[in-house]
Amino acid sequence: MQYPCANITGATYFIAANFLERDVRGAISLTEHIGILGDALRHVKSSHSLLIDAMVALPNHFHLLMTLPPDDAN
Repeated sequence: MQYPCANITGATYFIAANFLERDVRGAISLTEHIGILGDALRHVKSSHSLLIDAMVALPNHFHLLMTLPPDDAN
């Protein structure tokens, strides 16, 4: 899948992701498994030099601000 991007070096992106079925009662809460999300972010940061400026995790979705390195547009 290709996502639109501005192709600007050092750009900052806002990413929002949510569960497919957000309003299902009894669904698994993201905040109950915050460690798994943290592990995934650490894995990505270990292979890509990006900066996570801010992040908010809610029970059924999260918001993330990330900035690419000054010499990277991809």
